[in-house]
Amino acid sequence: KVMPDAYFLDRLGSSYEESRLLGLAMLLYRAATRVNASFPSARYNLGRLLLKQGHVEQGMAEVQEALRLYPEFAEAHEVLGLAYTEQGRLHEAVVQMQQALVLHPDLVTAQNHLGRLYRAQGRLDEAIQTFRNLVTRHPDIAEARHNLAVAYAHKGLQELAIEQFTEALRLRPDLHAARLDLATLLLEMQRPHAALDALQPFLAAVSQDAENSGSVAPAEVHYRLGIAYLQTRQFAQAWQHARQAEALGAPVTDLI
Repeated sequence: KVMPDAYFLDRLGSSYEESRLLGLAMLLYRAATRVNASFPSARYNLGRLLLKQGHVEQGMAEVQEALRLYPEFAEAHEVLGLAYTEQGRLHEAVVQMQQALVLHPDLVTAQNHLGRLYRAQGRLDEAIQTFRNLVTRHPDIAEARHNLAVAYAHKGLQELAIEQFTEALRLRPDLHAARLDLATLLLEMQRPHAALDALQPFLAAVSQDAENSGSVAPAEVHYRLGIAYLQTRQFAQAWQHARQAEALGAPVTDLI
């Protein structure tokens, strides 16, 4: 009996993964590694999926084996860097992202990850330069502009941050995290009316589209609306949103 080759099993596993049939995908990736233990793509895909499902040690071992077999596998360096990030091993994560970009300079996701790692390490100038390079090469990627805006804000370059937040939202009006970050910055700058302009349409969008709101919860929006109304001395509205934020689990002791 002729067994399917490892390439076929690996590609079929990727198809199942794209269809969110993760159990079948895992079985096929494992089968591919049994057919050909030296096939880097199968090792990489198996490791990546194991990591996604929380099997950190097994996943990292598979990705590292893929890199042993094929050291120039840029995406594997990136995935290993993400695993290090999750473990708080930021220096090692930076090394892996840098290596990924040496091998594949236009790997957009690795550029975003590297910039965020620099920001987390307090290396704001390097973070800004990384995101600026990415925005220059890919001006239509809203997430890159959002990341650049956050780096500018951390550096105290508030007007530059607002420009990038605004452009990110022009490109992707549903990028909820960027809208919330913009409103937060405006409130820090004591510009509550501008923050209200950003937040008002956002509240309905988050409430109706919770599945796609990313890390943004309606409670956070109500909380910031409460702050904005407090800054504009509209106390009844501030109280209303503070109570709604509290009901949704947000701490609001500074508002009530």
